Amino acid sequence: MNSANKKKEKENFILAQEHAEHMPMVEINDAISRMDAERIHRLIMELPPVSQKVFNLYVVDGFEHKEIATMLGISEGTSKWHLHNSREQLKEKLAKAM
Repeated sequence: MNSANKKKEKENFILAQEHAEHMPMVEINDAISRMDAERIHRLIMELPPVSQKVFNLYVVDGFEHKEIATMLGISEGTSKWHLHNSREQLKEKLAKAM
């Protein structure tokens, strides 16, 4: 398994852990399994532009916050905030989709 796949797997695990605080894991897995890739993509596309870019660069492409900050001309802390913000918004959207 390459580094990007490990990073994505880790991110999915962390995202699932965060959801577990608010919803049973079975419900989360059920919601995600019922959604096709296109629906998940649409949810991500609903994020604010910078949060969307940070989310994609970190989760999908496997870049670190320092790299993202350099690419987007923002601070590393701002990159972390945008990732957190996008996760929170996606959690809300997933909860509504159930």
